Amino acid sequence: MDFDFEYLKIPVFTGINDNPVEPTETKAGNGSHLIQVINNLVDETVDGLNNLQYGLEHLLPPINNWKLISTEVIDYYAQPGEKIVIISTGIDQNVNVYLPSNPPEGTEISLIKTSDSDTVQIQYNGKFCNDYPSQLFLADRYRLATVIWTGDSFGWIPNVRNYGIEEVYSAS
Repeated sequence: MDFDFEYLKIPVFTGINDNPVEPTETKAGNGSHLIQVINNLVDETVDGLNNLQYGLEHLLPPINNWKLISTEVIDYYAQPGEKIVIISTGIDQNVNVYLPSNPPEGTEISLIKTSDSDTVQIQYNGKFCNDYPSQLFLADRYRLATVIWTGDSFGWIPNVRNYGIEEVYSAS
């Protein structure tokens, strides 16, 4: 994911005063020199952020193995032990996260999202807390939800170290 702040740039004047005119003691500038400075700052900021992100993603070891998923991904099939961050693209989008059907007992999957507007549906064809809803919803942004597979008798349950089920999920 690259940063893109082109929309922050100010259009440069067109017409007679296309070229920046620096202000002097006897003459005012046309303002385009300031616009150029602002646009250059935007470019330098984007370059700096992209370089920083490259360093974090490619030069450092993965931090806690969190996997970034864009809300452009409509269906995501989680793997046992994954930690997933659902990154909002700014457009309301439903994301379906499918849990594995029979992982080893004690398997954890953690989810967190960056927007309240995106709906994250956690899908599993089986038990959630000894009940059979077809899907559960991830609640507020920045609230960690971890589910643990407890076996066929009880199914997936939320990790009580983080939040109780009534705080994290609302059943459909």
